[in-house]
Amino acid sequence: VTRLEVDVDYDDGFILWINGHEVARVNVPGAVGEPVAHDETCAGYVSAGTAAWTGSLSGGGLPELGTVNVVAVQLFNNSIGSGDAMFDAALSVVEYSLPVADDADQDVLPDDWEQAALGGTGESADGDKDGDGMSNLEEYIAGTDPRQKGSWFMVDVGLSAGQIVVSFQTRAASGAGYEGESRHYALERCTGAGTQGTWTPVPGYENILGAGQNVVYTDTAPDVPSCFRARVWLEAD
Repeated sequence: VTRLEVDVDYDDGFILWINGHEVARVNVPGAVGEPVAHDETCAGYVSAGTAAWTGSLSGGGLPELGTVNVVAVQLFNNSIGSGDAMFDAALSVVEYSLPVADDADQDVLPDDWEQAALGGTGESADGDKDGDGMSNLEEYIAGTDPRQKGSWFMVDVGLSAGQIVVSFQTRAASGAGYEGESRHYALERCTGAGTQGTWTPVPGYENILGAGQNVVYTDTAPDVPSCFRARVWLEAD
């Protein structure tokens, strides 16, 4: 990971740490790293939903990350007797690289996969060989064909007998360039209008090992609009 982005909606202030490293102090007095009392109050009132905070972490501001990482938050109010408080955060990986051992041209793509899927190592990771909107790196992660336009990782959503039906086809991480890797999937849901709300994992669909199976999720149609998305990633075995 080379850059993280943090988006926070809050009332009224907060301090945020990742792996014990303070990365944000918003509307809270004191310098970065300075301890704050548990009953400290904010510098002023902030209404949730009106003043979101966004921060980008990279370089020296990016904490050391491992396989398991801990995000900790201390939330503050503008007064001890305040009747409301709110904290809603999203942490996104914006830039990343995969640990690829066989990568002579240092483009993040395994040379064996490039030879087999692209016919050579002349393409870049962010290139789009077939012009279908998925980069070569995204095609490698998803296991789709980077030379076949329309070979995408897709999620189907529909209604059947009054129920929502969400499905997608998984792919095993096999073949050239996938030695020691496995492909995983997760299904997530967001309720309300649009996709700007909080995405939460669908229970039982948080970490699915891809083996070529068709994953199907059904649920009673909700009273509010629902959006679904699926994520796919590679893990070293």
